Amino acid sequence: MTEYVAKCWADEADTITASVQGESVELAASSNGLHRMEAYLKSAKTREFARGLLALADEIDGGKATEPVKVGDTVRVLHDSANGASVRRGDTFVVRHVNDHEVQVDGNGVRGRWYLSLTNVEKVDAAPQPVKVGDRVTIVRGENTSSNGKTGIVDEIDDAESRVPYRIVDEMGDYVAWAAEVRKVDAPADELVFDASRVVVAPERVALLEEARKQSRPSASTEDVLAVARFLAGEQ
Repeated sequence: MTEYVAKCWADEADTITASVQGESVELAASSNGLHRMEAYLKSAKTREFARGLLALADEIDGGKATEPVKVGDTVRVLHDSANGASVRRGDTFVVRHVNDHEVQVDGNGVRGRWYLSLTNVEKVDAAPQPVKVGDRVTIVRGENTSSNGKTGIVDEIDDAESRVPYRIVDEMGDYVAWAAEVRKVDAPADELVFDASRVVVAPERVALLEEARKQSRPSASTEDVLAVARFLAGEQ
């Protein structure tokens, strides 16, 4: 007897099985391996239901045929903090393992991996562009492991230093680390690009920011410094 089994992407133990039973098509639902219910459709209703499923799938991806993701492919993250991982939209990773519903990529998660649902990533077909000064990157392998996973801007590339050629700074220009390997972070097209040269900042606000930098600990993030600046300005 021919059967078609659809497995839930979130839990493969939850399934819907389609098979022929007499003059009808049986749709049987199971959860955690236990049979829950069944429904029976005549052939005409089965075709109508199947067309409806295709229409729903087209609403998701426009009906485009996509190549399956495989080990070695590069994928781009579609959402900030996808699946609870410390990732941002636009981050790219090389796939280390893949199954029917998720990919595993290098990260700081369980066993040194992040587990991302296929719905939270897209395959990147184009060859990645080389990293250059000014690019926003995530440190994959820093001179010290404490810097791994931090995000910053490439301030310098020392071609003579093959071990750790990338000098990374934060958004304020403060030194973060030297890195052996970095991952370029793509800026989503719908994000606004900040052009500091076109912004006029009142001197008193610059003074507040400088004072906030002095008052903050050396490892403080940009958000922490801005919070101190807002406090000094009486906004908090």
